[in-house]
This record gives sequence, C-alpha cells and structure tokens, in this order.
Amino acid sequence: MGSTFKINDFNSMFSYITWGSASLIIALSLLVPDGYSIGAILVLLLSFCLPFVKSKYKLSITDKCLILSFLTYGLGMFFLVYLDGFNTRWLDKPARFILVLFPLILLLKTVLNKNALAISCMIGAFGPFGVAIIERFYFGYPRAEGDENPIMFGGISMLIGLICLNYTLYFYKTRKKAWCFFSAMAFFCGFFASLLSGSKGSWIILPVALIFLFWNYRELISKKLYLNILLAVTLIIGAISLTPSLGVSARIGTLISDVALYLEGNDKETSVSHRAELWKASIFMFQDSPVFGIGRSHQIDFKQNLVDQNLIHKSVLLFTHAHNEFLNELGLHGFFGLISLLIVYLGPLLLFGSKIKNSANNPNIKIYAISGALVPLCYMGFALTQAMFVHNSGVMVYAFLIIIFWAATSWAEREEMVSGNIEKAAD
Repeated sequence: MGSTFKINDFNSMFSYITWGSASLIIALSLLVPDGYSIGAILVLLLSFCLPFVKSKYKLSITDKCLILSFLTYGLGMFFLVYLDGFNTRWLDKPARFILVLFPLILLLKTVLNKNALAISCMIGAFGPFGVAIIERFYFGYPRAEGDENPIMFGGISMLIGLICLNYTLYFYKTRKKAWCFFSAMAFFCGFFASLLSGSKGSWIILPVALIFLFWNYRELISKKLYLNILLAVTLIIGAISLTPSLGVSARIGTLISDVALYLEGNDKETSVSHRAELWKASIFMFQDSPVFGIGRSHQIDFKQNLVDQNLIHKSVLLFTHAHNEFLNELGLHGFFGLISLLIVYLGPLLLFGSKIKNSANNPNIKIYAISGALVPLCYMGFALTQAMFVHNSGVMVYAFLIIIFWAATSWAEREEMVSGNIEKAAD
C-alpha cells in the first residue's frame, strides 16, 4: 500500500507527520476524551507551513467545488449569527468548516500515507468497542457513551465501522487476506459499539449504507457470496435479538410501544413524544419566520409561548435542539439555513459520487471515494433523529473525514496516473 511518488527526505518526513496527525483524528475520535481534537490541532498547526511545502499540485475544479460547499455553509452560518445579534459563541462551529480548508490544501500537497489511514480506521473502530464493553459490562452503564452523548457515540462508531467494511471489500478484491480479516473485525467492532450505545438513530442508516456498499462492489460479489452474507446477517440479527444483555430488542420494543402511546394521545413522556413535540415546535418556528428563522436567541421564548398556548408539550423546554438536523435548521434558520445545510451534505456526496463513477473499474481510487461518500450519507441518516452539528464531535468528525478522504482520493488518482493505470486524473 506504499506510494510510488519520489520526494526529498524533508518533504517525505513532513508528509508522514501530516498524514500521521490526520490519521489520529480517526483513531482517537472516540477512544479518549475529545480525541478528534488532538490530530485536528496538529494538522491545523502544520498547515501554517503551507508556504514552505514543495508541491506542483494546483487545485482542481472539484477541489474548488468542495471548498465552496464548506465556505457557503460556514459563511452562511456567520450571516445568520449576525442577524441573530452576533453572539460570538455561536461562531465556533461554523468557523471550523472554514478553518478545515487549510488542512485540506495541506493534505492535497503532501503524500498520502495509505497504511496509516487504513490502520487509523481500524483503531477508530476497535477503540470504541473496547470502551463500550467496559462501560456496559464492567461499570454497568445502561448505554455506552465514552466521553460523548450516547447518540453521537453510536453514530460515529457506526460510521467508522462502515468505512472499515469498505476497506474489507477492497482488501478482499485485492486479495490482501490479513488486512481483510482485521478490517472485517473492525467493522463488527464499530457495529457492536453502536449497538451497545443504544442509539437507534444510527441503526437506521445501516441497511442503506450496506446497499450502497454492496452495489458499488457488485462485480466482486457472486450469488454464492450474497447468500453467505445474507445467512450471516440473519444469524447475527437473531443472536442480537436473543441476547438480553445487549439491550437491542428491549430498545426496539420500547420504540414501538412509545410510538403507539403517542399516536393514541397518551400523555406519557417518552423519547418519541419528546422528538415529536420538538419537531412540531420547529414547524411552528418555520411558519413564523420562513426565510431566516427565528434565531437561536429567541427559541426559548418562542417555545414558552407555544407551551402557554397549549400547542406543544412543556417537555420541549428541556431541549436546545430539535433532535433532527433538518428541522432544527428549518426552525431556527429558515429556508436559508436548510439550504446551507443541504449544500454541505449534498455537495461532498455528489462530488465523491462523481469520483466513484469515474473510478468504477479502479479499486485503488474507489476505496477512498466510497469512504468519503459514506460520511455525508451516514450523517444525513443520523440527522433524522439528531442535530449532529450541534456537537463538537459531530462537526469535527464530519469536516475532517471529508477532507481526509477527499485528499486521499486525489492522491490515489495521481498515483494511478503515474502508474499508467489511468490517462488523466478525474476532475
């Protein structure tokens, strides 16, 4: 998995340090408190060395499109904060979508370390699994969470696990048995860490992501292998359902019961009733200010007014977001906020999608393009039941995983061009 590029010793060492630091973002994301920040800070500091990095690489049209999607979201959120009284504490998270562009350019100009990236994904899945096992079965926590909200812990674990599954299919395709085995184990670790978190929202995206992955590797999978996979999945689901200590069947049963209670008009407060009422509140906010929303500074008073009118349940006052990224933006920031959010989700997804299409017959490029596409795909699934960008981990993992796999895809294209496997890097 080494690179074919020849560069001087200083640039080589700098590239190893840069990509090693970037890899730490994934490896430590859930393993230690604020683990994603360690590598992110290192890469951001290294990006100050950009003027001294020797590289002939010039930003492509697709690079600029990705940068534009991040800038549009970041600056759009700045504008909305300005309209809402310019409370500087709300600038923190959108600012990260702008600051991350400097590490993106740095990663594009330094040589990809493929082994470090692959290993970091595996560690990023093994780590939370170990944390989840200790928390659930040693400390007796009801839900695994690490240093995060259990929903965020479960979602990020599932995402990294699915990226490891992508690596598994790639290594199977390229006949690297040892790598294939460890990446497959990493997928199951990420998957079970998510199960132990009890985060139902992260389970929603699993079938969609599996269909996405197996469709993109359809030339690899024979009918016999499909049947074996189907059998394995059936056995795993059965084992999970029959294992009370995992708590999965209990969580699903509670979900069904809570939905039934809410539909019957029962006043019992549940996670389902809370979300439903929060979603209703967001719709009321949007109806009041459809273009730019009511703003964060006015949401408490607005919700209190709705409660006073008996339009929503008082439980909404306990929450600061709608537990749905799309409705949260629609209510607080109107159409403008929702469109900005869709740009930062769909922009990278479409760009990675074009890379997947252009590299359909080249697994050495496709591995990184598919990994990158999994990030917005999974986040949009998680966003149905959680406001991902409200959390530091949600912003950092999304932004940095996008730029890491985008830069990796770009380097893979150039490497394949140097090797003569493609005529021109896809743009």
